[in-house]
Amino acid sequence: MLGRLRSISLAVVALSASVATLGAAPTLAAEDLKMQALLNGDGSGHLFVNTPTHSRTWEVCSPALTECTPIQSNDPYEGLNTGATGPEVVFRVTSGDGSVGISPLWNGRVSSLTPPSVEGPLRANERVTPRPGTWHGGWAGEGDFFQLAACRTKRGTRCTPLTDSHYVGSCPETSAVLDPAFVGDYLRVADQRRGAGPHIEPAYGSLSPYAPRGGTWEPSTVTSVAVIGRIAPATRPRTDKCGFGPLNGVSISRAGVASVRCGLGCRAVLIARRGRRQGRVVRRLPRRLFRRPAKLRLPRRTLTRLGFGRAQMVVKLNGRRVAQRAVVLSSL
Repeated sequence: MLGRLRSISLAVVALSASVATLGAAPTLAAEDLKMQALLNGDGSGHLFVNTPTHSRTWEVCSPALTECTPIQSNDPYEGLNTGATGPEVVFRVTSGDGSVGISPLWNGRVSSLTPPSVEGPLRANERVTPRPGTWHGGWAGEGDFFQLAACRTKRGTRCTPLTDSHYVGSCPETSAVLDPAFVGDYLRVADQRRGAGPHIEPAYGSLSPYAPRGGTWEPSTVTSVAVIGRIAPATRPRTDKCGFGPLNGVSISRAGVASVRCGLGCRAVLIARRGRRQGRVVRRLPRRLFRRPAKLRLPRRTLTRLGFGRAQMVVKLNGRRVAQRAVVLSSL
């Protein structure tokens, strides 16, 4: 009987110990603070801590963390601007609960050494891919962001962007198929550094790459720009399926009516020539990427002046011939 009571007592003690263990608060290891390693417009670095904390202290350290010196945060949101801090260092942040974050290696203020370039022929219906220039400084592990644009001047002004990361039909590697609408324009490429990330992009989609928010990227300390050359006329049909479809579409019917679509707007001219006689109609079409084609037809009085017989009809968009067809005016 005594032995049985002793066994019950031991079982109660063991159960009590188990309950006490279940009710105790667990001891958690300090988690790493998550940071964004970004760049300021002047090429200096900016660290932003994603994890909210009540207090933080910052240090600048050797890469192996063997030597560290306190550094004062100069950011109102408790981030850190690198300012004039030299290269080959990392930054360590410690929160009040003991959590620690370590930045990527900082290589000093960013500067461009050589401009970007492109791969692929500068010809309509061909695909071109931006290639990065070379940079000095910045965060270890950071990459390049690109923008292609078609510009009216060789100085790289009056440009239409050709790429937008928010357009769901974009070509890989920020490449673009050069539309025939840009023949004669100058291809411009911009290479931008933004830091090692992670980069948080706004969640929205674009219907085309030709009007991204922010427009054409301007040259700056962190954006290197180069004008590559002039876009030549196409020598073959378009074969790439990626990117936005053809901007312009022109056809002339047997009845001499022109069907014209200009995605970015244009000055459209329908011309008819019969011998030494000529007639024309001119229309300015506004920018409408998804609008139905406009119809251009010669007025009745113009047809009467030209007279019956075979005539050559031509359509020009912005001064460039894009379609032609022989028609018999007697059938109009």
